[in-house]
Amino acid sequence: MKKIFLLLFLFFLSCNSDNHVKQNNLDNLSLKDSLSIYQRNDSKMVNFFDGSVSLSSIYLSPKLLNKILKELDKKNIKLKNILSEKINNDHINFIVSFYTPKNSWNDLDTINSIWNITLESNGKKMNSPKITLLKNTTDVLNSFFKKNSFSIHYILSFKKIDIKDSMKLTFSSIHLELKNIWEF
Repeated sequence: MKKIFLLLFLFFLSCNSDNHVKQNNLDNLSLKDSLSIYQRNDSKMVNFFDGSVSLSSIYLSPKLLNKILKELDKKNIKLKNILSEKINNDHINFIVSFYTPKNSWNDLDTINSIWNITLESNGKKMNSPKITLLKNTTDVLNSFFKKNSFSIHYILSFKKIDIKDSMKLTFSSIHLELKNIWEF
């Protein structure tokens, strides 16, 4: 019974009702505060036996990406080089922390993934992002996210579309749907 209450508590804690991206000058903020502006979370309970699936995403605006790269220059050159190499500035990019209790469901970077990932804004929907698994970077990336340290991290890159009012990143499968929403 305690386990059920704990899972429910964690679920409600993970719900983020403030989707508005504050247009702050990131130069005056710490990296942690900057990340919290651009991070969204969603968790869904699959069923009692399987537990929950969690999605945390950080929208890598050009300003935030520059701030991250500067910070990593001081702390983790390896991750800085990976991000610099894998992120295409002509795309809309996210760092994603994804957790599922079933290993077979954590297949984002495979051809036959059970997940359909879309980015939607202003009535336009983009499918099939370029997905890059981030290996051997867990320690640093876990510090970026408020979530599970057992998560697997990815970079998602979508072809650039015009974003005006909002955007929605959706992970859907036959089991459930997870959404992260940013409003500008």
